Amino acid sequence: TLSLHDALPIFKLYFFLFLTFVTMIFFMLYAVEPSVLALFIHHYVNKMILGFQFPASGYFILNPVFNLVVGGVIITLLVKSTKMPSADKRVYLGLLFMGVAFLILWLSAKYEYSSAGLSTWWILIIYFFLSGAEMILAPVAYAIVFEMGVSELYGVMSGMTQAAIGVGALFSEAL
Repeated sequence: TLSLHDALPIFKLYFFLFLTFVTMIFFMLYAVEPSVLALFIHHYVNKMILGFQFPASGYFILNPVFNLVVGGVIITLLVKSTKMPSADKRVYLGLLFMGVAFLILWLSAKYEYSSAGLSTWWILIIYFFLSGAEMILAPVAYAIVFEMGVSELYGVMSGMTQAAIGVGALFSEAL
């Protein structure tokens, strides 16, 4: 029989493989987000801003802008914090941000849509939360390797994480 000391690395390895699969699925969906949002904006959003027609593809600038803003806020909070939140808490927070973004998208489309189209303000709020989720979740895949991984396999596990992200992006084209 295996002792707890011997079983823990095996459990960690299986847990890592499960998380690697989840990472692949997450990044597969994450890779299609810009094109799906562009289609949504093209068909359902009033793109007139201050009297100018703003193209749906122009909304892509919101992601890097909000990454800078949200990233600055996160860095400020981490500098003031006495300890880094664990990887699982960061995953929960990132998923909460993503869930809030999609909830706002659904609610705005269901209750605020009119023949004139959805207000651009809804898209700004959605991009804020999606950028926050990205800033929180993207580094967590690697943090999980070092926080929950088997120390003898850190290099292999990091490579598998990177491969899962790549495979997820590759499969995203099928969606």
